[in-house]
Amino acid sequence: MGSYYGMSLIFWKSKKQYSVSRSSAEAEYRSLVALIAEVVWVTNLFKELGLRLDKLVIIHCNNKAAIHIVVFHERTKHIEIDCHFIWERMQQGLIRTSYIST
Repeated sequence: MGSYYGMSLIFWKSKKQYSVSRSSAEAEYRSLVALIAEVVWVTNLFKELGLRLDKLVIIHCNNKAAIHIVVFHERTKHIEIDCHFIWERMQQGLIRTSYIST
């Protein structure tokens, strides 16, 4: 996963997932949660430095099912806390998820 500010890479990360996912969508979703946590951290850092982020952060994902989990999470009770974390950030106007093909 990686995060850009404009055309500049701010950070990137590659990490082994230690929990067993039941599907590829769940594995992608867990990566989304980790990325959004980093985005929240960077956003707070920018605020402390006096920098303003005027635009919504768009999170691109190549898995439609992972994006769909954010909106309809009735069947994903085992990752419910992650769903609430992402949903709250969307409601705050911090992020938006978008599909991008690979």
